[in-house]
Amino acid sequence: MAAVGVARFCFVFSLRQGCIIIAVVQLFLSAVALFLLTLGLANAQDVAGILAADMEESAMHDDDPQSLLMSPSSDGLPSSPRSHNEEQLLRAESLSKVIISCVYAGLALAAVKLVACVLLLYGTLMRHRQCLLPWCCVVLTEMVFVFAGLVLCMTKGNNHHTTVLFAIGTVHLMILSYLWSAVVNFYKQLCMQETLHGSVRQVTATDARNTGYLQFSNKPYSV
Repeated sequence: MAAVGVARFCFVFSLRQGCIIIAVVQLFLSAVALFLLTLGLANAQDVAGILAADMEESAMHDDDPQSLLMSPSSDGLPSSPRSHNEEQLLRAESLSKVIISCVYAGLALAAVKLVACVLLLYGTLMRHRQCLLPWCCVVLTEMVFVFAGLVLCMTKGNNHHTTVLFAIGTVHLMILSYLWSAVVNFYKQLCMQETLHGSVRQVTATDARNTGYLQFSNKPYSV
């Protein structure tokens, strides 16, 4: 994926200033997302505990001899409300497990994004181009997932909510692409500066050897 040529960030800031702004803003957003996901995980675990208690109470109700009066008869009568409640509890339990798994995945991604933003900020301030690579890889992976979600919305969605999600995902993908291009262009700028400085040092050392500045005389010093 080739980066779009971005000379200045938002037509106002330099690439270095833009990378600092990107790192600070996304560092704040990642910290907020990590905090909210932690609260969401605690809430999801509480809901899972309540569902487990309801399932246990339903199992104890099954062992009660009086509950046999609520069981479906053998002559094809409709099933009892108790069996319908059990089915709802099973569905809610499965949904809670999926939600908890998604929250754990979101926590892991937010933590990785937080570390990548810290490295981006450090690499931009200290001009260490290697520290920019983790953020570029994380955002590139995020863009791939967003694009996959957009494709899924186009192929499977057919309602108003899907259209709204598709619009939000498209804007998100465009913003990520621009930020990624800015950081990649700053990375290339640092590479060019390192190459230029290395060439200047090499030429300076060669000129010094040719002019004899680095040659020492073999004659003994007179006291």
